[in-house]
Amino acid sequence: AYLREEDYQAALSLLQSQSVSCELKTAASFLLLLAYRYGLRAGEGLGLCRDDWKGKTVSIVLVRNNAMRKLKTPAGRRLVPTLFSLTDLEKSIIESALLLAEAEYGGRTNAPLLGRIVENRMSVRRIRLLTINALRAVTGNPRMVLHGARHSYAIRVFDALLACSPRYQGL
Repeated sequence: AYLREEDYQAALSLLQSQSVSCELKTAASFLLLLAYRYGLRAGEGLGLCRDDWKGKTVSIVLVRNNAMRKLKTPAGRRLVPTLFSLTDLEKSIIESALLLAEAEYGGRTNAPLLGRIVENRMSVRRIRLLTINALRAVTGNPRMVLHGARHSYAIRVFDALLACSPRYQGL
C-alpha cells in the first residue's frame, strides 16, 4: 500500500501524542521516519548502531551488518542519503533519538542508535505495534504495515528521477 505524505505526517504526529515513554515514542517515530524517508526495513532501522548514522538531521545512513543484526542479503548493504526535505517534527525526532543514544551510551558508537529499548524483544514488539497502529489509524487501512512506507519511499525516488527526464515531463 502506498503511504501518502499527509498520512505519514499525521502518523508521526499521532505517535508523538501517545501516552507512552519518551524512549518508546521516539523509537516508534524514528522507525517510521527511517522507512518513509530512507526506505529501510523495520529490522534494518531497529538494528542501526550510532556509527551507522552520519551527520545530524541531514544525514547519510549506513545499512550494513553490525553487532545488532545481520542484513537480509549481502546486496542490502548500502549508503542512503537524505533525499527529501525534512520537516521540523522530523528533525526533532532525529535529534531526540541521537540525544537518547548519547545519554544511554556516552561516546560508544557501536551502541544501538535507538538505545537500550531495542535490546528487549517485548519493547521491539511494542515499537512495531505502535507504528503499525498509527499508520492504520491515519490511513483507515486495517492492512497497512510499515513496509508500505518503504515501498512509498521507492516510488517517490523513482518519481523524482523521472521528473528530471525530458521524456517524462510530457506525460
